[in-house]
Amino acid sequence: MTFLCLGVHYLGILYAAYVRNLGVLDSAPTISLTDTECLILYVVRDWTGYLTFAMLWVIIIARLYAMYQESRKILITLIVTFLAVSIFNGANTVSMTIHTSGEALVLSGTYQCSIGYPEYLFSIGPHFSENSDL
Repeated sequence: MTFLCLGVHYLGILYAAYVRNLGVLDSAPTISLTDTECLILYVVRDWTGYLTFAMLWVIIIARLYAMYQESRKILITLIVTFLAVSIFNGANTVSMTIHTSGEALVLSGTYQCSIGYPEYLFSIGPHFSENSDL
């Protein structure tokens, strides 16, 4: 449990620093990044968020299980909910990771990372290509 708490604490700090652009890796004008390095930064950011969220769920499950006098009904409910949410989030993270592309831009001598997403990734409903007969 101590490992989980410390892990969430330090992963959370790193994640918050990166998401809020306090981390200078992707937006520093003097650090030269390739397309692959930009994509790696994006993947690390996404999977760090997923991992931190899962670790928080495990801590919450342990605390609620203890709070409810080790009730099996509560434990089963919490684990089923955790699995449902984690499977959905994992599938969503994998989908976003597979369909993105990283690009390094040089704008007026400064280096910037740009992440591209396909349009259909954010639409709801069936996806048809432009050449489809439907």
